Amino acid sequence: MTTNTTNKYSLTYFTIPGRGEAVRMTFHFAGVDFEDKRIESSEWPALKPNVDLIPCGFLPVLTTPCGTKLSQSCAILRYLGNAFNLYGDTNIDRANIDAVIDFNKEIHDNFVSIQFSQDEAQKTTLMATVESQINQAFKYFEVLIKQNKGNDFIAGNKPSIGDIFLMEIVRFMDVILPNNSYMKTYPLIKTLCENTATSSPSLKKYIDTRELRLPQL
Repeated sequence: MTTNTTNKYSLTYFTIPGRGEAVRMTFHFAGVDFEDKRIESSEWPALKPNVDLIPCGFLPVLTTPCGTKLSQSCAILRYLGNAFNLYGDTNIDRANIDAVIDFNKEIHDNFVSIQFSQDEAQKTTLMATVESQINQAFKYFEVLIKQNKGNDFIAGNKPSIGDIFLMEIVRFMDVILPNNSYMKTYPLIKTLCENTATSSPSLKKYIDTRELRLPQL
């Protein structure tokens, strides 16, 4: 185990939002100081083989205050949800949050494929797939919100890592599908995103000031 000399969390990811953005947003929501290590794509070939820094050979990597390195964005997100009390209060809460995370991961992966694809026919096919996924998932998310005892979140009476990830998916959706009307079709999700942002001044400030760079193809 490598010692973390900063005695705080350290997230290593690229300069783009991508798979690291929901993790960044979780830190900002919780108001927890962390080292946001952003690396350029030109640095990646030299860093990738270093198993001490990048154990799994891909990013993001989270280094905990004790020096343990964690991989896989959703595993990191769940770890932080537990650490910052953003993972629901019951097993049912956590199951619903997990379902939202899993749905959003599938949508996000297809968004990434669309961004990087240079085959127009493949892009068209992927676009149809992701639009179908969004409608299926968002209908389900609105059911969960309605079932949540009058609260405006996925589970419980405050935002969770599921709500935070959903916010990031909505942002990504606006990049890939500009001028879409999903927030008119799913007003409960629109309200969820607004309430999640305003629930944390630190997150709201980050969202309002962040620079969102797209990957260079």
